[in-house]
Amino acid sequence: REVLIPDIKENKIRDLVEPNASEYFPMDISQYRLSYSILDRVETESGSKKIKLQVLATPEQLMDRYKELAQKCSLQAVAIDYIGNSIYQLLKPQCPPGVEMIIKVDERMAFLMVLKEGKIIMQRTVAYGIDEAVETLLEKNSVWSWLDAVDELRSRELLLTSMEAGGFSEEYELKSEITGALEYLVRGISRVLDYYNSKNPQDTVKHIFVTGIGADFTNFTELLSNELGIRATLFEGPEGTAVAKAFAASDRHFGCFIACIGAAAAPVWPVAEEKRKSAGKAEKDAGTQLDVISVVAVSLGALLAVCFTAFSLISNIMLQRQQDELQARIEELKPAETVYNKYNYVKMLNGDADLILEQSSNNNNGLKAFIEEMEKRMPTGITVVSMTATAESVTMTVSTGTKADAAAAVAELRKFDSVSAVETAGLTDNVDEAGFHEINFTVNCLYRSESAEGEGDAS
Repeated sequence: REVLIPDIKENKIRDLVEPNASEYFPMDISQYRLSYSILDRVETESGSKKIKLQVLATPEQLMDRYKELAQKCSLQAVAIDYIGNSIYQLLKPQCPPGVEMIIKVDERMAFLMVLKEGKIIMQRTVAYGIDEAVETLLEKNSVWSWLDAVDELRSRELLLTSMEAGGFSEEYELKSEITGALEYLVRGISRVLDYYNSKNPQDTVKHIFVTGIGADFTNFTELLSNELGIRATLFEGPEGTAVAKAFAASDRHFGCFIACIGAAAAPVWPVAEEKRKSAGKAEKDAGTQLDVISVVAVSLGALLAVCFTAFSLISNIMLQRQQDELQARIEELKPAETVYNKYNYVKMLNGDADLILEQSSNNNNGLKAFIEEMEKRMPTGITVVSMTATAESVTMTVSTGTKADAAAAVAELRKFDSVSAVETAGLTDNVDEAGFHEINFTVNCLYRSESAEGEGDAS
């Protein structure tokens, strides 16, 4: 969420953000990890100076899962980053003058960012990616794997350079079908681009960088250029850097790793930072104590040396006897080791099964029914611009032409069987040059828990 705060010292920003987090995010924030990044310093119409922040909230459970994943891979989690920030950190140093759009196209979604003079102006996501095109190609050759199909789309001209390109051959039919599978992706990008340009007619997007898994599909940038009417080029890494040269000399594709590489620059969640601070404080305290201890140790050293010599001879005899007894006990209990190992193995399998069951059961299992109910009951005059679903709620950005439609939409949502509460925020009324109204607002629908449903049925 982008927010404006008073122009204060940077080391005081967190003290202001955390107490006000519930105002930025209409949900229970206690189970989320907060962070922020400074986007810009602006001046309002009244002349007051403000700081424009991007405030981020990520579930604690998700953060812990990433750390566990790193441990299971024998790695240490140094930082966890938000994809928008990592891409921005990588592109910021070489962002040209003017307004640029960066599009990261992945399997099931595309991330869009608009930069002006190296500063983030807008970020959006489109709920479509290259998966539809890959699946269309796989239907023609069931022997291929998903990665095989991706390699084919990179090495062969299987995309048309325009949705309207003509042709009658069998090869054209295949290309047309695969290109058509990307129509929703291209249309979604076009809507975001048109929205930004209409709101900023003096600073329209002049150029598009494309990255991500699908960025280097043959003819993909040409397709975007023709459909969007703006030159789109492939971003292959920061020019002249060792990273770009390394990818150019290998068979790896930069777009697959851009978020990971950018996360090393200035991550929003530096996991190791707290550990480093704690370690630094411990070293400082230990150093102070060591100065005191060393004085005492020097004074007692001569006396202790004599005592330790005599004590070590007696201890050696006793320890040797204990070792012999323990060795005999080990031989006696050896058959139990096999039973114990089998027990631990079965216990591990049982724990994995419980974890899989826990992970696979959540409120999102009813998301399909929620969407179907929306299609039946919501007013026809509304448009869902974006939707984000978690295990607890569904958050939507909704656009409509009148406030009456907005009120009707919220009223209908409150009647949904799967929803326990509906919260709204950020209603804006924009009027274009023709006098048409566009009402935008955010609505957060909290799922009704299974226990609550049971109580409602009983009543």
